[in-house]
Amino acid sequence: MWNSLVFVRRLQGRLLRRALLIAAALTLGCDSPSSPSIASAAGSYSLVAVNGAKLPVTVTASGATLTIESGSIALSPDGAVVSRHTTRASGAAQGTTTTSTGTWAIAGAAIGLDMQGNDLAGSLSATFASGVLTVTVAQGRTERFTK
Repeated sequence: MWNSLVFVRRLQGRLLRRALLIAAALTLGCDSPSSPSIASAAGSYSLVAVNGAKLPVTVTASGATLTIESGSIALSPDGAVVSRHTTRASGAAQGTTTTSTGTWAIAGAAIGLDMQGNDLAGSLSATFASGVLTVTVAQGRTERFTK
């Protein structure tokens, strides 16, 4: 009886170790919020909030007051990025759409954007989790985009 009890416990230990190894192997292929993959981050996003406030949002940039009416950003799997924003200057009858292009890459837990153009410019950082892309732009302003 003692031998069969030892045998059962060894078998349970082996099965537990195998189950843990299988679980670890499966989680290695999954994205986590702290390290996005190109496949999970690539896609088209719509601007939904600026500094936590839903659109339209009025901001002051370089001494001018603008209302951000809409925006989008598209991250291509090949590393290209296109960003568009429609803004309306204070007192203007209609908005103006500006576009920037550039490249993007994953850098650890963050996404780096290198942009050129009138919309967004310079090196920007972003985070990605659960289909939400949050970009930090000029003067610490954050823009939240959803797929």
